[in-house]
Amino acid sequence: MEQGQALSDPWIPEHPFLERDEIIEQTPVYSARANVFVPARLGDCMSDTRTEFTAAESSISSQSSTSD
Repeated sequence: MEQGQALSDPWIPEHPFLERDEIIEQTPVYSARANVFVPARLGDCMSDTRTEFTAAESSISSQSSTSD
């Protein structure tokens, strides 16, 4: 994979206490754009990232429901 290229499939590793949706919600925009979903550490959060995740969450949700 070239630098700056998004993963073809979303990568959402398991988290010890967050649910999948919470991980997606707390992922910084720059990571979500790369299709890498890991929650930001407290203090590293970017401002107002929630609105920018709408498209990413929709995409992830539709991919999950079609693969079940």
